[in-house]
Amino acid sequence: MLAQLGTDGFPVDHSTLDQYPRSRAIDYLRGVLVTAGALPHRDEQMVALHRSLSEIFNSISDSDDRKLLQAFTQWDQLGRLRRRLAGRPATYNQINTIRVQVKQGARLMAWLRNHDTDLSRCSQREIDLWLSEGKSVHLHARAFVKWAAARGHTAGLQIPPPSRTNPTPPLDTEKRIELSRRLLTDATLALDLRVAGLMVVLFAQPVTTITKIRIDQVLHTDAGVHIAFGREPLHLPGAIGELVTHLSTDRRAYSAIGRNSTSPWLFPGRHPEQHLSPATLLERLKELGITARATQHAALRDLTTALPEAVINRLLGISISSVDRWKAGGQWANYAAEVARRRMPPKA
Repeated sequence: MLAQLGTDGFPVDHSTLDQYPRSRAIDYLRGVLVTAGALPHRDEQMVALHRSLSEIFNSISDSDDRKLLQAFTQWDQLGRLRRRLAGRPATYNQINTIRVQVKQGARLMAWLRNHDTDLSRCSQREIDLWLSEGKSVHLHARAFVKWAAARGHTAGLQIPPPSRTNPTPPLDTEKRIELSRRLLTDATLALDLRVAGLMVVLFAQPVTTITKIRIDQVLHTDAGVHIAFGREPLHLPGAIGELVTHLSTDRRAYSAIGRNSTSPWLFPGRHPEQHLSPATLLERLKELGITARATQHAALRDLTTALPEAVINRLLGISISSVDRWKAGGQWANYAAEVARRRMPPKA
């Protein structure tokens, strides 16, 4: 690839690299060039989304169906995402949600065409039949059908929302305290894992947030060490402040390019200019016996009993709606109630 780039005479820019099939080598080379300042930074998640959307649109044979799905994607899905991001980079989950919803919209219209109908003429019977033939992923066509109905492209069609999985039971308090002590005191553990684990155990931070923490979010003032999770910096007392300070000055980047002095991330990743993958962090935490979601739920449960929701939102960046669900064990109570309902014998 490098030999071809050097001999073909094409400019080494994003559009040239985009001509190659997507691979780890291309992603790594792009990261090296961005880190070195040879290429401008761009939101690779959004680029990948537009590439996937083009493939989906090209797979639709009927031009009217294609135009309808493109309108839904452009004005509903992408428009809403841009407003929500407000200039910030997109996350994988945000991108994947749009990709799945658009793909299921395309599959629904293709299925209807194969059954001698289309979205404007089909009935609820066809929709129910399509749902019964497919997996639960077909439920993700709901956003497209709802949008189409609101604009008069179809009428009277309903798809139920995808069912949410039961919340992960939170870790018990004693285990959470034990994990906190180990992370604070065990110097044999990797420094970045100690810090990441403490952010889950003490501050209920999801791994997707932890991996995106930037160095400029760690603040050193006369009042001590602070970190900006929410609108106001949170004071990090004692040992945890020392660990975060140590990590911010001694990060172990996986990449040989863009090491500590240039990487903006507290948790640098394998590719230059990228942060650590949330999936990688999850696996590494599991090796320490930390199940991130259960531990995060335990922290949030205990925090909601000690602090007002406005304080949690201001200091930890956790939405007030999420806090409200955990007030007085709300989300765990809902989970327990659901389990109890499943165990009740059917009425005669």
